[in-house]
Amino acid sequence: MLVNFNHILKDVYENKYAVGSFNFYNYESLRGILNAGKKANSPLIVSFGKKYLKNMSLEEVAALVKAATSDVEEYVCLHLDHCNDLNVIYRAIRSGFNSVMYDGSALSFEENLKNTKAVCEIAHAVGVSVEAELGSLAAGENSHEGKKTDKEIYTDPEAAKIF
Repeated sequence: MLVNFNHILKDVYENKYAVGSFNFYNYESLRGILNAGKKANSPLIVSFGKKYLKNMSLEEVAALVKAATSDVEEYVCLHLDHCNDLNVIYRAIRSGFNSVMYDGSALSFEENLKNTKAVCEIAHAVGVSVEAELGSLAAGENSHEGKKTDKEIYTDPEAAKIF
C-alpha cells in the first residue's frame, strides 16, 4: 500500500524500529526490494534519484510503483531522493511520488530555506512528505554524491534549529 513517509514514521516512532530506504533504477531492482519487504513483513521506502532519469521518466516510475504495489500489504513510500532541481521535484509530486527530498545544501542558507518552504507548501497541500538537506555529511573524495571537487560543509546544529 502506497503511503507518504510521515505515515510510516508514526508507527516507527511508536514501536521503535528502523525502515530501510532502497534506491531502485528499473523494474527488477524494484521487484527485489518489494519481495524483501514482503518477506520481512516490513514497510519500505523505495527511492528513485534524479540521476536515474536516463532509465525511466518520473511518470513511468510512479506508474510502475503503483502497479507493482497494488497487491502489497506492507506500507511502501515512493521517494524522490536527493534532488536539487525544483522542476523535477514538482514533476515528481504531480506524477504521484509520496515523498520528495529537496537538496539545496549547495545554496546559501537563505536560498535553501526559501526553496524548501516553497517545496513544502506545494507538497504538503497534496499529502506529500518532504525531506530537506542542510550542509552535508560528506563531500568530495569522501562521498559517492556530487563531485570530487565539492567542498565539504558539515551541518551547523544552530542553523539546523533555525531551518
